[in-house]
Amino acid sequence: MTSGESRYGTDLLSVPASHRDGQRLSVDFSIVMLKNEHGQVTGIASLMRDMTAQRQKEKELQQRITELEEK
Repeated sequence: MTSGESRYGTDLLSVPASHRDGQRLSVDFSIVMLKNEHGQVTGIASLMRDMTAQRQKEKELQQRITELEEK
C-alpha cells in the first residue's frame, strides 16, 4: 500500500478457490489500487469472476483434441 504499486500489476490472476459449501471453484481476479486526488493509495479493490464452467469446458475440449490426435 505504501508504494501504490501491486506486484501483480494489471495481470489477470487465476487461482483455485472454495465456496463456503466446500465446492471447488476456479476464479480469475484482478487487483486495482484506489487512489485519492493526490495519488495516495486509499484502498484496494478486487474484481473476481467464477471461471469454473469455462475451465471445465476447456479441459473437456483438450481431452477431446488429445483423443483425436491419438487416432
